Amino acid sequence: MTSRHVEPKIAARRVAVARDEGRRRLRALAALCVMTLTALAGIVVVNSPVLDVDEIVVRGATNTTQADIAAASGILLGHPLLYVDVAGAEERIGRLPWVESVALARSAGGTLTVTVTERVASAALPAVGGFALIDADARQLAIVTDPPPGFLPVTGIIADGIPGQPAPPETHSVLRLFSQLTPEIAGQVTSVIWGEGALSVTLAGGGRALLGDDTALEQKLLSLETVMARVDLRCLAEIDVRVPSAPAVTRMNANGDPRAPVVDLAECT
Repeated sequence: MTSRHVEPKIAARRVAVARDEGRRRLRALAALCVMTLTALAGIVVVNSPVLDVDEIVVRGATNTTQADIAAASGILLGHPLLYVDVAGAEERIGRLPWVESVALARSAGGTLTVTVTERVASAALPAVGGFALIDADARQLAIVTDPPPGFLPVTGIIADGIPGQPAPPETHSVLRLFSQLTPEIAGQVTSVIWGEGALSVTLAGGGRALLGDDTALEQKLLSLETVMARVDLRCLAEIDVRVPSAPAVTRMNANGDPRAPVVDLAECT
């Protein structure tokens, strides 16, 4: 048997092809090694103490402590910074009674900054253990021993006093009234009363004003302001502005009996 003869040119071509294939495999292997090393380096860096949460800084909170915010976030010092669940932490912090909005920001230095916007108390309702501070959304914020200065007393509504929970539904009517009070009227009102689905206010000069439900409050208060400015308020029992276009004034006699008509205002002291 004779050996198979291969032309020199063909043999040389086969060698060249084999060498090219070997180079391609070597380059592919080298690229794979680089990618693997890069990924490993990234994992090492991300999990290294260099990119850990070293500090949690809280901004904008005055009624919520930094400790409460840090605890609510669920983020621990030493946790990998890039693995922080920002959305989850913001959602948990947002459940705190005073927190209206929150935003978290990470910095390469290992600092996690929590910026908080807090709610503002608009009213104080009687509650077990004191008074419940309520914001404009009727959310209970905290229990205090005494209402803050300038807060009008509210009677007829009792809050459960659980921070973060809604106040009784009728609180919305009181809040609507507060939002409509002009400085002129607010200075003449000493308390707000809720009863049987209706609002009324006690007046500094004596007597009270009947407002009815919380509809057309702007017109009712304007009517009340007009009556108080134009009518002699001596012996006043009630100013009824439940129908703002037809206010009515009821007086009481010198003995304090609103059923007895007052004939002469000179009898009033």
